Amino acid sequence: MQICFTKSKLPLSKLIRWLSGDPVSHVVIVFDDEFAIHSNLYGVQLNWYHTMLKHMTVVYTIDYKLSLKKEEEIYRSMLDNFDGRNYDWPAFMYLLWRGLLWKFFKKPMPIKSLWSDQDGYLCTEIAGKLPKWLTGLETNDYSLVTPMKLYTMLESAKK
Repeated sequence: MQICFTKSKLPLSKLIRWLSGDPVSHVVIVFDDEFAIHSNLYGVQLNWYHTMLKHMTVVYTIDYKLSLKKEEEIYRSMLDNFDGRNYDWPAFMYLLWRGLLWKFFKKPMPIKSLWSDQDGYLCTEIAGKLPKWLTGLETNDYSLVTPMKLYTMLESAKK
């Protein structure tokens, strides 16, 4: 299993990277090097990973060596929990608003989003729902965590 941190040439990717100053704008969880679970503007998606690679560039990857049984357990749990879920539009709008405040006025990002939708998910929120025994992360609210910050948190927890 891998967690991939990506960018693309799409305007939204460029906007996110410009606001955050980060090299990545999206998080994708890849299973068996075949299929990916992520959240985009259309909601939580299950896609063929190699098809996604035609439209995005992987900048960072975190690999988790798991047995096939453990990997299947995780993706089945994720599909059971996230299938058909919406995109977290309120959290996204709040993140953009706070990103603009940071970019132009250096106002720090709050710890928690005030506009998060409990039934919708950003890409970072999907990754934040991975089992704690795997990621080592304690919190489960990633509505104001950028993809790059999530990468840094996961790398630190792995050590």
